[in-house]
Amino acid sequence: MEKPDDMEKKIPTYKNRGKPSALLYIFIITITIAAICITILVCNKHYRETVRLATDQFNKQQLILARSASAGIQYFMAEIEDEIYALSNFPDVQKMEPGILEKMEILFVGIPKETSSRRLDKNGILRFIYPDKGWRKDLIGQDYSHETYFQKARESGKTVISGLIINEIGEQRVRVARPVYIEDETGTRIFNGIIIGSFDPKKLSELYVSPIVSGETGYAWLLNENGNFIAHYEQEFIGKDAFMARAERNPDISFDKINNIQRKMMAGKEGLGSYISGWHRGEKKKIEKIVAYTPVPVFNKGWSVAVCAPTTEVEKITSKAHRNELYSMGFIILILTAAGISLFIALYRWTRSLEQEIEIRKRAEEELRESEEQLRKLNATKDKFFSIIAHDLINPFSTILGFIDLLVSEFESLDSKEIKDIINAINKDANETFDLLKNLLDWSRSQNGKIEIKLAIHNINELIEDVIKLISFAANKKEIRINVSLDQQDVAFCDFNTISTVFRNLLSNAVKFTHRGGKISVTSKKAKTGIAVSVSDNGVGIKREDIEEIFKIDSEVSTKGTANEKGTGLGLMICKEFTELNNGEISVTSEQGKGSVFTIILPQEG
Repeated sequence: MEKPDDMEKKIPTYKNRGKPSALLYIFIITITIAAICITILVCNKHYRETVRLATDQFNKQQLILARSASAGIQYFMAEIEDEIYALSNFPDVQKMEPGILEKMEILFVGIPKETSSRRLDKNGILRFIYPDKGWRKDLIGQDYSHETYFQKARESGKTVISGLIINEIGEQRVRVARPVYIEDETGTRIFNGIIIGSFDPKKLSELYVSPIVSGETGYAWLLNENGNFIAHYEQEFIGKDAFMARAERNPDISFDKINNIQRKMMAGKEGLGSYISGWHRGEKKKIEKIVAYTPVPVFNKGWSVAVCAPTTEVEKITSKAHRNELYSMGFIILILTAAGISLFIALYRWTRSLEQEIEIRKRAEEELRESEEQLRKLNATKDKFFSIIAHDLINPFSTILGFIDLLVSEFESLDSKEIKDIINAINKDANETFDLLKNLLDWSRSQNGKIEIKLAIHNINELIEDVIKLISFAANKKEIRINVSLDQQDVAFCDFNTISTVFRNLLSNAVKFTHRGGKISVTSKKAKTGIAVSVSDNGVGIKREDIEEIFKIDSEVSTKGTANEKGTGLGLMICKEFTELNNGEISVTSEQGKGSVFTIILPQEG
């Protein structure tokens, strides 16, 4: 049977009874194998880059945990310092007169997870201790003048903290000491000993270090200024020299990298790093770990906290991505192999198939990028929502309920001024919470696509007047003047409700961030694409680096008003979304300390 003419034109002819030459076979095989190898190399390189980025992000999360622990420890120390400071100002404590034990009991109760409070005279002799029962009672009269914390407190005149010490019955303690002074007849301050707050470092660890878990198995540890562990998951390390403890446990491993990191920690630096360890949570072998560290300034000492985790934590996160990479790589290899085989059958089909595959991959990558971007926005929206529910809604309600409980339980004993103050506080929190709920409702409707936009011609002057009526009470309360300079004929083609919400948020923000007696202006001018309406104030302004962040869903920029008003974190984001729904544009110019100008450009015709 003869083949049609068109088939004869499309199918190339070869020597050797129509088969491609051996050289062409070799060429196709070589190209196919090279393509497979390149695919494997590219996929492996991409996976390594993914692991590197994931490791860097994971370690940055560890740094956030370390900063959180540092802040908690500093708060812990500040509470002790406040208690000791208050105690040192009591006359009977200063002069060691009757009633001193009752005052020392106050310190004992006030220090979180306390152990004891002590009063040493100017010669370092222990005169009073609380609790004063059991073995502590026998300490009265002992000489502590040789203790470093006594000498430093006496010489510096400031609150000092000791290193890790062993108390009289062999327990580890940290002591905070503040000098006590009395005045003579001429008003001269005379050193009269110190007051001490003593606490168990294990309690500090239980509160702020041990609760930290990075990933599933990571943990935190705390160094003092001498390089000794104050807290560590490995209990045997506590109190030991951090540069010696690891080597003593496993002398076969070099700990130079972690020792260099610890020197940076003792120098008060913050950073990220990695090192090799010989164990982790009972597992003994060489384990690579990543670590983040940050300083913990306490009084005259430089402590430092670190959070570490094995790199397997990152591998758990990236394992799914790796499996997907392998599936993709296998799929690509299969396609390339099939394409190579197809070339043996028909060279032109192979070329066609390869072009189609490249196009499919491009579309798949584009869809993947779009999905990732959508997922990022959804996650940011979810995080913002939960953040508002967890903090901005619950906290005001808790405050309101607390004030109401106080009114109910103490109404008979409160005078009219106290009642009025409480009612004003409830009113302030209720109004702020109501504003938050309105913004939250608007934002929720916009995210669900339930905002109904009815575009029509509206008079801007009338719209602004209606908004000013809503915020006039807050403006009058701060004695802020609002000047409106709009043409009576200014109109915009927009949806009345959403644009009203935009200007309500902008004017509310202007009132919030303008000082008492300040001025707000609303002006308009013609623009290329319609009418530009500006809301300007002479308030606190916005930092230059924050301007690009204030309209974003994942922005962390948050500032309280000049009268300590709370923001919702949604207002400007709603302004941007609603303006764009009305085919408009929003922009801002600001200078910190001089005020801000927000400008809305709206079309004037459909």
